[in-house]
Amino acid sequence: MNYANSVPFMNPIHNMSSFAHYTSELHQPLYRLGRFFTKVPEAADQLTHEVLEELWEKREELATEKEVRRFVTERMFRRSQSWIHDQVLKLVAKMPSNN
Repeated sequence: MNYANSVPFMNPIHNMSSFAHYTSELHQPLYRLGRFFTKVPEAADQLTHEVLEELWEKREELATEKEVRRFVTERMFRRSQSWIHDQVLKLVAKMPSNN
């Protein structure tokens, strides 16, 4: 009998307590990653909260701790890219037209 098959599956974020654990563990690294990409503390803070909200919404789909970490890292990267893109568009919109 394979031991791995006899142990019941338990999602790493199976209740509010485990989510609180992940939130406290992941908040600072996510914030630092967001700050590295955006260079703006307020944006990094907002993006961190958004990523953690997404984690709560997707918690049942993430089967392992590795999947949780991959998810939040990828989401922070994508959200930071989107934020930077939006900032560039705002700057371009403010530029005077040469026509």
